[in-house]
Amino acid sequence: MADDRGELGIAIDAFLLNLRARSYSPATVTTYAFDLGHLLERVGEVDPASLTSHHIRRALAGLHARGSAPKTLARTLSAWRSF
Repeated sequence: MADDRGELGIAIDAFLLNLRARSYSPATVTTYAFDLGHLLERVGEVDPASLTSHHIRRALAGLHARGSAPKTLARTLSAWRSF
């Protein structure tokens, strides 16, 4: 079944499933899902293999402009790096 969020959405779902399989706490998985949701929202239906540092910088800049605190930005970037 096709995911209307594109390849990135499918990859995020697979990543979260892997975290659950590795017995990450539900709160941790929820936080990763929230942070990766921001990435999907900001970059759209980009193929995960095509993500560049430009995409990441632009996405972080958007979150910063929205008023996200520095600690939130750092946590979000950490989640994105893990992905």
